[in-house]
Amino acid sequence: KTNSINGKGIDAYNGLTISGNAVVDASSENGVGILVSDRLAIEGNANVTAKSAQDDAIYSVWALSITGPVTVNAVSEGGVGIATGQTVTVSGGAHIKAEGQTGGISSQNATKQENAVSITGSIVEINTPAGVASIQNPGNTGGISVSDSWLDLSGDDSITPTDSVMFTGTTGEVYGSATVPGDVEV
Repeated sequence: KTNSINGKGIDAYNGLTISGNAVVDASSENGVGILVSDRLAIEGNANVTAKSAQDDAIYSVWALSITGPVTVNAVSEGGVGIATGQTVTVSGGAHIKAEGQTGGISSQNATKQENAVSITGSIVEINTPAGVASIQNPGNTGGISVSDSWLDLSGDDSITPTDSVMFTGTTGEVYGSATVPGDVEV
């Protein structure tokens, strides 16, 4: 567990992998909760909580992958919950809860990959203020792909998932042939 007033909760320069049964709790008052200057991978059964009062809760300069039955809680009071300069990939039964004033998940997709954000087989819950998109690609440099997942979004999103369930506020819709994950309530 780390807590910083003027710096980052965790600051990794050469990439970071959080895996196995790791439990990480990082927060910062004035900086990023978890800052990685290369690639960030969260996998296995890891449980990660990141918070920031003024900045992004989690920021990876390069690709960010969240794979497996991991749990990630990312809360930003002044920025984005989960952000990256590259792409975000969520898969394998991950459970994400992201909250941010300027976005829940955001990818700049600097190398212009086909999908800036890809979510497959996972549960994603995002809380943003009215008028703010939950999942973003601000530079419009790639798509947002969602399949076989459960989304609970509060923002203004124009996502069309496949074989998924998506709630926006209190309105839900099934896209394609969706299977309800075992630990969600309707």
